[in-house]
Amino acid sequence: MTNTAQKRIYNRTRMLAWLEELGAGSSASGITVSLQPNLPREDIHKHIKQVPAHPDIVEQCTYRAGTATSGTVIIWSEKHKYLVHPPFPIATTCITPGIDVSALRDLLSFDYLIGVVLVRLGAYAVGVTKGEKLLSSKVGTGNIHARHHKGGSSANRFRRHREKQ
Repeated sequence: MTNTAQKRIYNRTRMLAWLEELGAGSSASGITVSLQPNLPREDIHKHIKQVPAHPDIVEQCTYRAGTATSGTVIIWSEKHKYLVHPPFPIATTCITPGIDVSALRDLLSFDYLIGVVLVRLGAYAVGVTKGEKLLSSKVGTGNIHARHHKGGSSANRFRRHREKQ
């Protein structure tokens, strides 16, 4: 058995286009398994066993679904075999006959309000986004003193000051 798995990362627009392609060409045969995040391994395995795949693939899908922080959607048919980790959590666990991309499409179509905080080496950036639009942002630096290269008591004073900060 050869491993032909490919990892793809899509932005929102490309993912919605891919879902439209997949949904348009869907056939009645196949299965879609949607799994919420943080399910026990036994429950994940019980649902994934519904997929008519080789036991090694079922085990690998169980492992990958168990490590996903936002849940997993498995789309399996003669032609299509996909395991998708969406950017936002899956709301419900369900098994649907055929290729059902509606849950993923709905998840990606909603404009979430998200706060973002980035901190690195005394600098920061804070922002608020809705969908793909940046509503507000602020950047700046912290008040952490630079390292003092000379020796003596002032260097130790600056070192203590940095440690407190």
